[in-house]
Amino acid sequence: MKEQRKLKIKKIVSTWLHSSDLVQTKDFLKKLGLKPMAETEKSLIYSYPEGGPNTAYYLYPEPLNDGAPQRKGGVLTIEVDDIASVLQKCKEEHLCSAETDIYAQENFVSFLIEDPDGNLFEIIQHKE
Repeated sequence: MKEQRKLKIKKIVSTWLHSSDLVQTKDFLKKLGLKPMAETEKSLIYSYPEGGPNTAYYLYPEPLNDGAPQRKGGVLTIEVDDIASVLQKCKEEHLCSAETDIYAQENFVSFLIEDPDGNLFEIIQHKE
């Protein structure tokens, strides 16, 4: 039996986002190893193991908590301990293409994945 690996997420810089299909959004985040801490018919709220602010998805066209209209294209940063294994897991779960590579930045390495609504997730690991 294949061992089920979960991604070790250290921290996520969050925002409020819209979802066109909460079931699809929930499935995407489940593949990342995240389960909602609360959910309603029109929203999903996630928190993260080492604290930080929550991330909430709202079903279109619900207003966001600040009354803003639909917001798409946000970039959420997820900090991890082992970026190579996270990238492998994302490829296995088809959350990114087989060609996705890790890029070196000044203080960290990273790669991008996209949720079903076009919001980007930047997966990062700080350099030692």
